[in-house]
Amino acid sequence: MDNIIEFPKLGLEFHINDVAFDAIGNFEIKWYGIIICFGFLLSIILAMRVCENFDISKDDLLDYLLFAMPAAIVGARLFYVVFAFDEYKDNLKEIFNIRQGGLAIYGGVIFAVITVLIVSKVKKKSVLNVLDFAAPYIMLGQAIGRWGNFTNQEAFGGATNLPWGMTGNLIKERLEYYGLSRQQLVHPTFLYESLICFVGFAFMMIYRKRWQKEKGEILCLYMIIYGIARAIIESLRVDSLMLGNVRVSRLISIVIFVLGITLLIDIRRRHKLKMIETSEEESSLRKIVEVIETSDEEDTMQEAEALEAARQAELMAYELQDEYTERE
Repeated sequence: MDNIIEFPKLGLEFHINDVAFDAIGNFEIKWYGIIICFGFLLSIILAMRVCENFDISKDDLLDYLLFAMPAAIVGARLFYVVFAFDEYKDNLKEIFNIRQGGLAIYGGVIFAVITVLIVSKVKKKSVLNVLDFAAPYIMLGQAIGRWGNFTNQEAFGGATNLPWGMTGNLIKERLEYYGLSRQQLVHPTFLYESLICFVGFAFMMIYRKRWQKEKGEILCLYMIIYGIARAIIESLRVDSLMLGNVRVSRLISIVIFVLGITLLIDIRRRHKLKMIETSEEESSLRKIVEVIETSDEEDTMQEAEALEAARQAELMAYELQDEYTERE
């Protein structure tokens, strides 16, 4: 069955079947899963091409992925189910049906980071180096994965009169479920987040090439960019995961944003101190070299004076000898 997604003010209408194809029997492969897998795959391919330039072997990177990817999927689903348990309490089997959506990015990121910490400790590798390297590719995966929300008509915002306001048959059903008007156009917040993540990915790659001074800076940029973007976007959404009256993802985003800024300032401060110390050490070394060179010059002058004195003494000896010879 085709679902209809519309952008009425732009004159755009899409007929999208959320099922891509049937695999075995009646098992349906949905566009949501394909898009997320494509985001994962592209990010992995790009990371594999350059990982060795950052002291991460391809074998080590594959080991991280082997453990972190399943953990991310489990974490994303668990995070969502915990804060939206009312949707599953009457049919617990649906908890395992992730093809319909219901993956929370923060849950996936948290579980993936924990897994990387464990694997890094086992391998005795720098976890900061791995996370710093991975951050741009995680954001790229998120940018692509958000289009899975488009095919599922989820992760949309509240009412808007903006030209790009959207609607759809499933959006209308969900608006009715939330007690809102079926006729209103809504913010395509999935699109906002996708575009911000694409821009964030590009900026982090440029920053890493041109301006990065210390490990950890790119990870901090991820926290800052995604934290502030998600905090703003989350305030527009109508399907936020809630803890009482608190939007869970918005709260986490604000914490991550503040932590990212704090850590980046500290990293840059430490870098400046290191540069100052290095400059002072170089200055001290220059002074030592100057003293040595000055000392060498003085020694050379003293030797020259001594040689000259010896030569004069020798000449005087010859002169005295000549005088004595003449007297005889």
